[in-house]
Amino acid sequence: IVSPYLACLYFLLATLSTVGYGDIGAETDVERVMAMCFMMLGASVFALVVSNISALVASMIGNEAEIVDEMDAILNYMRDNGAQ
Repeated sequence: IVSPYLACLYFLLATLSTVGYGDIGAETDVERVMAMCFMMLGASVFALVVSNISALVASMIGNEAEIVDEMDAILNYMRDNGAQ
C-alpha cells in the first residue's frame, strides 16, 4: 500500500530536482528511498554552494565600495589642500 505513494514521491522529487528519469530508474521501494535521499542531499549541497558564492560576491562588492569611498575622501582632501 506504501509503494504507490513512494513512486509518486520519487516522481515528484525527480521532477522538481531536475535530476530527470534517465535510462535506469529506481524500481523497488528501497531504491526509490535511496534515490530520493541522494536527490535531497544533492539539492542541499547545491543550495549551500550557491549561497556561499553569493555571499562571497556580495562581500567583494561591499569591499570595493568601501575602497572607492576612501579614495574619494583622499582625492577631496588633496583638492582642498592644493595638491593636484
